[in-house]
Amino acid sequence: MMKDRYKFSDTEINKILYSGIRNSNHHKIRRKGFIRKILKTAYILLLKHPKRHLHNNIQGSILNDAPQKDWVPNDSQLKVLIFNENKEEVRPLLYIEMLLLFSFLFNVKILQKIIFRIAETKALNLIKNRNIEHLICGHPTILMTFIGFYLAKLDKNVITLQHGIYNLNEYKVLWFEKNIATHVIVYGYYFKELYQSQGVNEKNIIIGNPYFKSEIGVKERITLPLEIKNKKAVFLGQQFYKVCPNIFQSYNTVMSDLADFLIKKNIELYYKPHPREDIRKSLSEENISKINFFRDNKDSDYFLNEFDLYYSINSTLLLETYLNKKICFQLNISYNINLDKFNKYSGIPFVDSENLNKHLDQKNFEFYYDPKYLNISQTPRDSGLKIISKILIPEEKVL
Repeated sequence: MMKDRYKFSDTEINKILYSGIRNSNHHKIRRKGFIRKILKTAYILLLKHPKRHLHNNIQGSILNDAPQKDWVPNDSQLKVLIFNENKEEVRPLLYIEMLLLFSFLFNVKILQKIIFRIAETKALNLIKNRNIEHLICGHPTILMTFIGFYLAKLDKNVITLQHGIYNLNEYKVLWFEKNIATHVIVYGYYFKELYQSQGVNEKNIIIGNPYFKSEIGVKERITLPLEIKNKKAVFLGQQFYKVCPNIFQSYNTVMSDLADFLIKKNIELYYKPHPREDIRKSLSEENISKINFFRDNKDSDYFLNEFDLYYSINSTLLLETYLNKKICFQLNISYNINLDKFNKYSGIPFVDSENLNKHLDQKNFEFYYDPKYLNISQTPRDSGLKIISKILIPEEKVL
């Protein structure tokens, strides 16, 4: 544990608070979201009183904010602290998060230094009282960036998991991933190359596996007939409006062209929003009126069997669906985005406005994938658990 409290520089404060912001539009959206988050957190802290739990003597704790919570080993000597607002044992994190969000909103250096000192005191107390030895997270929030920064200074493990497909052509490695994380677990070799090319130490990068498995073998190349039985298609929505200003028109042109084409084919088009997507920021009133909406009922079998055709711009779910041997198409968008074309790594066709009218003419559809892009495991949880266990638990303890 540090003997003296850490003195944050202006640069470090700025990096912790703003390094995840892509542009001014993204900053504006984050501000609005953080105001709502502060109000919600204040309500929880003032009015909700979770049950207290006894803290038994333990050798260490894992703070778990990973997208796949069950990838974290439940070792008898390591208590797993899942970041959940209703759990008393991690309740101090809510106070720290509120302080950091206030610091983000009120960008005044003197005030930020004061807030960081208060947050630091609470963070050190939490780390000491809960004996936190490890942090595991996906895309880091401001809170996890702050906690990770401190744990790294204390020579603790800070592990981040790739949580979706990153655009190899444009993705900028986060400050957290390059300067804080002690281990970055990625989906495949090409993502490892991406991180290395942007200065991440090779020894910190581990090739892991995605959270999904595949019905297509590593060396298989399967051909199936392109059949339309249900007369239904679905577009997998994305939150481009957060990081791509002025994309609204281009995104809606793609949607409108697709809807008009499918209507001529007597195929119903559905739209499956991203879990955190604001529909009215994505879709025009015209498109909202002409398409149906797929309400996620958490039944993956229903989703995979309800539709004949699946479309998206570059959603991770499109690749996941394709690996279940479903007919998928990647749509081009007339906007200044240098998209990775999935047909470079799989059999997903890349469709633009010029070949939209012909893309269903093919009689057969191919299924295969490049294992250097997606290092698929047929037991993704077990594989992920094994990798993380080797980091967290001394070799002699790993079963």
